[in-house]
Amino acid sequence: LAGSGGGGQGGSDNDVAAAGDANTGGGGGAGGGRAGTYPSAAGGSGIVMIRYAGSQAATGGSVVTTDGFTYHTFITSGTFTNN
Repeated sequence: LAGSGGGGQGGSDNDVAAAGDANTGGGGGAGGGRAGTYPSAAGGSGIVMIRYAGSQAATGGSVVTTDGFTYHTFITSGTFTNN
């Protein structure tokens, strides 16, 4: 099992290492098995959040404005453009 935000589970002698959870930035599990039978797993992808005070003044990502702040959230690659 991969840790959410933490590292993925390492492989034992008979198990494959688990990758980190998507969008958490968690690390991949260590390889296991004798003589490197099972490779290490990939880390989880990360996210980027941009916050600024006031109403929306830029484009890109998923945009939410609440409580006087605007948030741009990217879970895949994208472009942030300040208008």
